[in-house]
Amino acid sequence: MPRVIEILLLADRPVESLFPKGSRCSLPLLPVANKPIIEHLLETIGLHASHAPMNILASVRPGDKAAQDYLADRAWPGVSVVVHDRAPKFVDRPTLVMRADIFPAPRQLGAALMEIITEGRLNADHARFGISWLEESAAVPRFELPELKDADLETFLPNVTAYHRLAIAAARGAVEGLIPGGWVEDDGLRASLGARIKTRRAAGPHVEVGANVCVEHDVVLNGSIVIGEGAYIARGARLENAIVLPNTYVGPGLHLKNTVVGGEWLFRVESGAFEPTTPSETRELAA
Repeated sequence: MPRVIEILLLADRPVESLFPKGSRCSLPLLPVANKPIIEHLLETIGLHASHAPMNILASVRPGDKAAQDYLADRAWPGVSVVVHDRAPKFVDRPTLVMRADIFPAPRQLGAALMEIITEGRLNADHARFGISWLEESAAVPRFELPELKDADLETFLPNVTAYHRLAIAAARGAVEGLIPGGWVEDDGLRASLGARIKTRRAAGPHVEVGANVCVEHDVVLNGSIVIGEGAYIARGARLENAIVLPNTYVGPGLHLKNTVVGGEWLFRVESGAFEPTTPSETRELAA
């Protein structure tokens, strides 16, 4: 009988570690390659270990109902997924631990899963990819950013600049091992289910539009663009190398260049600064 793989997904990182205080963004649901971060983890698990029985315990930050609901809806044959709002202090079995609020590279996660399937444990050191192995009764580590090299920034996402760099690189197809979501509607334009793209000015060359997004007429999309699920881009807005987080309204005529926008704030990559916005410019939409 195949060995049951125990997996602990940790998604309890404080949102204030990345975004302004009071933000209701869900870190595990940040879009990368037109999918939430956590979806890439789950896909990699399914791709490399679908034939092995698994128990997945997911610890999601209290109040992050979007991520809790997302995980609760997962159903695979032979896989048990349990969602809690706090992490256990110890593991009672040998367990693979990975964070779902950073971005472990799919290639390294796949290698770790294959080693566990063949060897029964993880011997290689994958800590710099946010992946670790805990023996029975070991304490579960709290989230702490390690000392990072430049190559590690797009894994641990210590700041919004690193997330912008990761998401834009993924939109350009420059992140190895990712399977993008949605389908290609036009040259460089990739859309997910329910997206309505009314503009004819999507110049690209790399535009990702999430599920149930509405992009109105005369919106200009230049460079690499990531628009998260449920966002609304009003008429005449202009986006260039910009990221719109899920369920965000972007007002008419607003120009966003090298920015990340979510709720009533925007982040300018060049200055590294957050700026407040008015509700007529940007605001959070009901999910």
